[in-house]
Amino acid sequence: MTRNNLLIVFVLFLFVFGGFISLANARGANAPSSRGMSILDGVPTEAGCRICHDDLIKYPMLSVTNLVKHHSDITSSADCLACHTIWDETAQTFVFNFTSNCLLCHAEETVTGSPGSFNVHHETTTFAQRDCDACH
Repeated sequence: MTRNNLLIVFVLFLFVFGGFISLANARGANAPSSRGMSILDGVPTEAGCRICHDDLIKYPMLSVTNLVKHHSDITSSADCLACHTIWDETAQTFVFNFTSNCLLCHAEETVTGSPGSFNVHHETTTFAQRDCDACH
């Protein structure tokens, strides 16, 4: 095969590959209008994460709720303080607070984005089985 033929095949490959990527990034019928195929509208929030991560009936592939998953990751009392505070600076008293900002530990770019991005949701068995409707 000549160099020109190889170049033509390579360009055709890129064109076809680009078409597949475009299809993969196309908006689903239930996807929000501002973020492509994202299941979230805007910056992820605790409430947005809990829609899926606390609904084991609709999303049985998760196995456990976020509360159970995160509590099972605790290996020392210092781990508790990553999510729970015990001192209220304003009231100057001991309290037991829960930090519910998922983005303190989970970077936005790792939980949102299209296939091919760093979105951890696209590293799941559900995604590998191409069961897009499970989430989208």
